[in-house]
Amino acid sequence: MKLRSSTKLAIGFAVLLGLVYAGRELYAVFSLEQKDLPELTPTAVNLLGVDTSAGYYIVVANRVAQLVLGRRSEFAAPDERDSGMGDTGEKKRVPIRELLEALQGNEESLSRFVMVLNDVNESEFPPDPTVWKSEDLERALDGDEALKMKLEEDLNVKLDGTPLGVIRRTALESGILIESPLAIRVRGHGGRQERVLTARFREPFQPRFCREVYARYSKKDATTAMIAGYYREEANAIADDPQRREDVVASLQHRLDGRRLREYARVPEEVLNSVTVIVGNGQMVRASSRSYRQADGKDYLDLAITLTEEGRQRLWRYSRGRVGSQLLLVCRGVAVAAPRINHELSQSEVTITQLSDRALAERTVETVNRREGAGGR
Repeated sequence: MKLRSSTKLAIGFAVLLGLVYAGRELYAVFSLEQKDLPELTPTAVNLLGVDTSAGYYIVVANRVAQLVLGRRSEFAAPDERDSGMGDTGEKKRVPIRELLEALQGNEESLSRFVMVLNDVNESEFPPDPTVWKSEDLERALDGDEALKMKLEEDLNVKLDGTPLGVIRRTALESGILIESPLAIRVRGHGGRQERVLTARFREPFQPRFCREVYARYSKKDATTAMIAGYYREEANAIADDPQRREDVVASLQHRLDGRRLREYARVPEEVLNSVTVIVGNGQMVRASSRSYRQADGKDYLDLAITLTEEGRQRLWRYSRGRVGSQLLLVCRGVAVAAPRINHELSQSEVTITQLSDRALAERTVETVNRREGAGGR
């Protein structure tokens, strides 16, 4: 069938428009990919990108972010009813404030971040611990007489496991804290140079002899004489059977083993390297919230944030090729929501749905609109 001239003209015009549109889109994408957008440091409000390819995601429950093994696919604020999610496996609390401060280069916060992700509870440490830096500990083990003498006093045993002739109750009950430097490698995004941060990892150590003596009176209202009696009995048992002596040097060297310490860096490195600051306050123009009631009878809010042109470009570039990845909205160190990316985000407004915490949503809106802490490069 022959096409009329007007039909041919219309088809040709439509094809031309399509080619022009496609060309503009390709040019926009090419320009976006080529544009140099420097990395951002965290601000008061941050929209973070979280790469979940390692097999975990982040949920927010009771204003606390948790690292959870498994998958999630919704682009919405997680429902706190699902926060237990017992079938997802192990959950670790992610200290968001420390995470952001670690990305800023704060090594004290980095140290706390590393401890939490390794399930080390500092609140269980002695109130006034005797801290031994690994560098000094190594010198003592290598034969520095002054340090060796001090170490044996703090442990209340000689390095061959023989109990001392005196009793230091603090040593029996608290032992020492070993503080080791831990290199955390944070990769620069977009091919930028890797940074090496140093965390100070702390863990308690008590010789076996001291643990055994303390176990005998820890749940009793023990007098000094009772403690001395238990100490003497355990010391005599070692004297009668030298095989019971602990090789304290070997025990301490195990704590200082570099391969063992590197394992403590693994999860913190994975989490830090999975996080990108996409936009901060400096790339946010304004925010608003809308409340509504759903069929379940509960009230929810949608939070909308309007971005600057730079912010739009940053979010668009991040979302390209990352459908299925996760975002994390944080306000003043508190996790607000952890939605998923279901499509490229090329618009200047991003909306996070089904927030149940009105106070937290309003606090985020207020912080954005006041442009608090709007720096961030």
